[in-house]
Amino acid sequence: MGEYGILKTIKVKVKVNEITGRTSYRTVFTNKTPTGNTEFASMFIRFVKDAANKAIEDNTYINIKDGFISFNTDSEGKVNWVLVITDFDYADNKETSNDFSEDDLPF
Repeated sequence: MGEYGILKTIKVKVKVNEITGRTSYRTVFTNKTPTGNTEFASMFIRFVKDAANKAIEDNTYINIKDGFISFNTDSEGKVNWVLVITDFDYADNKETSNDFSEDDLPF
C-alpha cells in the first residue's frame, strides 16, 4: 500500500450492497483475541481513479496494489473508516491470511 505502507499487497474479500439505489462496498476483518474469541470489524471501501472503472461483484477477492485509509463522519458524529483503493488486481476466490512478520514493519 504505497511506499510507506506495512503491506505491499493485501488480499481482501469485497462485499457489495445496494443501499437506497447506490452501490456500497465493504470488507470484513477478523481478529483472534488472546482468550481465543474471534472479533469481526468491517470497513467501507471506496474505489477511485482507474479502480473505479473495474467491475466488482459480491464476494469478489481482490489484491490491493495501492490505496490508503481515510474516514468520514455520519450525522451523529460517528467515525466510519474507509479503505480507499486506487489500484487493484482480481485475485482467486479462495480464503487467505494476511499475516506478516515483524520484518515487514517499517520501524
